[in-house]
Amino acid sequence: MNNNIYYSPNSMFDGFGRVFFYNGKVYRAISKESVKECLDLLNQPFFKELMDSCLIPKTIISDLSLPDVELILEHEKLLNIHQEEWGFSMFKDAALMILKVQNICEKYGYELKDAHTLNVLFKGSKPMYVDIGSFQKKEGKDWVAHEEFINSFYIPLCFWAEGKFYITRKILESKFYRMQTIPDQKFCDSGLFDLLEAKPFRYEVLFRGKVVHTTQNAKSAKRLSNRLNKIASLLKGRSARVSSAPIIFDDRSTITRKIESMEFPESVSLWKGYHSKFYGKEGEVELSDRFKNILGIIQKINSEDPLQSTLDLAGNEGLMSFLIKDRFNIPSVTLTDYDENAIEVACRNRKESNLDINILLLNFMFPPSIEDVSKRIKSDLVMALAVTHHLVLTSKFVLSTIFERVKAYSNKYVLIEFMPKGLWSIEHREEVAVPDFYTLDWFKDEFSKHFDILQIETLEENRILFVGKIKG
Repeated sequence: MNNNIYYSPNSMFDGFGRVFFYNGKVYRAISKESVKECLDLLNQPFFKELMDSCLIPKTIISDLSLPDVELILEHEKLLNIHQEEWGFSMFKDAALMILKVQNICEKYGYELKDAHTLNVLFKGSKPMYVDIGSFQKKEGKDWVAHEEFINSFYIPLCFWAEGKFYITRKILESKFYRMQTIPDQKFCDSGLFDLLEAKPFRYEVLFRGKVVHTTQNAKSAKRLSNRLNKIASLLKGRSARVSSAPIIFDDRSTITRKIESMEFPESVSLWKGYHSKFYGKEGEVELSDRFKNILGIIQKINSEDPLQSTLDLAGNEGLMSFLIKDRFNIPSVTLTDYDENAIEVACRNRKESNLDINILLLNFMFPPSIEDVSKRIKSDLVMALAVTHHLVLTSKFVLSTIFERVKAYSNKYVLIEFMPKGLWSIEHREEVAVPDFYTLDWFKDEFSKHFDILQIETLEENRILFVGKIKG
């Protein structure tokens, strides 16, 4: 059995117990020193309230056994979507969830000792706090993880809400940005805060413990504090440190109010509103024959070989994923796209529809790690619809690399569209020249090297669908 166990790479710092995966389920092996604490935790009123409120995954004592392990818990399984793959609404909801969990804990004399993003996963549109080893009895007046929450959630949201997408992405792509560097420099001392228009903090210049000046300008605060120390040193004839300029962040109630009021900044992007043409005046979906045919093919595959998961690569606002989840009994439906506007619309639609869909902000051709991402979101059926022509003709990808990427995400089946007229648009109908190599036979020959061809279906004037199955 031990050979089939896979320990979570993120479960490294918690002495409470290690998370591991076995037979498609999620477990936590509780350390010997924490067994009594864990059993007590499971019976605490705050823990029951958190579980009843769907703020933590369902957790039960497992009858699974391991050598030298007295207690094993089984947790509800959730897809591991990393922080850099969250949309704005997801990040905002996750931040508010952390604050809600902390408020519930405090009612019962407990608190969260960790408030970073690695402990948050999503069940559909609902964020959940997944590390039950991070609950502890509250001793001091202040929340021990207040500053970590600010660095992990509040500061990135401040940049995001101001429309500073690039800076936000760079922050979130580094999972350990909140940790101080060597030499000793914290996130708040990095100079990054100078780029924020609305500062979520202030500097208090203290002289012998009393506030003599308040400012949001780091340089002026430090300059005044240094002057006061120099004056004191001259008067005393020796080095004297009587002044400091600590950073004072907003309190929790202010932070909560500000986060609740934050909105996704509207911006221009290439694929913004791409799926809006499929909705009527009353918001009803108006399906084209192309979509109907694709859904029919998926239904046929699902009836012959029941699918456990689907993945829509570059799926824009996710119309196809929503239709699949609504119409077919497929447990896991995942949408990815690299356009933040499209993903934000998808997140809002998911909330309104209450459909349990996984959503990732992801460039499937350039993921941070293809091995990691493909392992997490690999699905029985993978779709790459209306995207290959852009990748080949605009981005200049080699066709074989596109098929290799799609194949890496699939367990069994693929649905990939070929556009014989290239970047030609059915709306404008203006002829667009395509390279000589860009032909149906060229596409078919390369496709057949990677997949067994099950069906080739002409859907529209510029849409030919290839249905394939991974060879072997």
